[in-house]
Amino acid sequence: MNRSIIMIMMLLLFSNIYSQESFLKLPGTKESFPTVIVNGNIISSESFIKENEGLIIKMSITKDEVNRHDHKFYNLTEGGIVFVEMNKKVNAKTQGELNVFFGIAEENKIYVNGYLVEDSNYKVGTDSVIGIEVVMPDATNKLQCKSINVLTSVKNKD
Repeated sequence: MNRSIIMIMMLLLFSNIYSQESFLKLPGTKESFPTVIVNGNIISSESFIKENEGLIIKMSITKDEVNRHDHKFYNLTEGGIVFVEMNKKVNAKTQGELNVFFGIAEENKIYVNGYLVEDSNYKVGTDSVIGIEVVMPDATNKLQCKSINVLTSVKNKD
């Protein structure tokens, strides 16, 4: 009986340890800076916030672990999230608009700073973009089709 209880406890312990959800990101992504989300659904950058500091109404930061089921921004949280409400209309493009511009199917998912944007309602602030990479599928990234990676922060050179 005791042996069964110990086995069940060990099973629960190990299943809990390995039940952490993993982040969906491109190979080699080692960014540690927070994602900035402006006005609820626009992915932006720290430099954009600094340039428009006087227009900030409210700002909150989370480094808490969240889960994919309850939070549509889950995959962008590895470095934390900065939520900013601004008294400004932010220029932004939808994921579909970015894909079409780069000759990719409109419904394809995109990456921002190497992290997959899982929710199609997120837009990308055009004033925050410092570069865009077209990522071709290969054995390393295991992508099914060509994708884009929008850079809003400087990439690590590791």
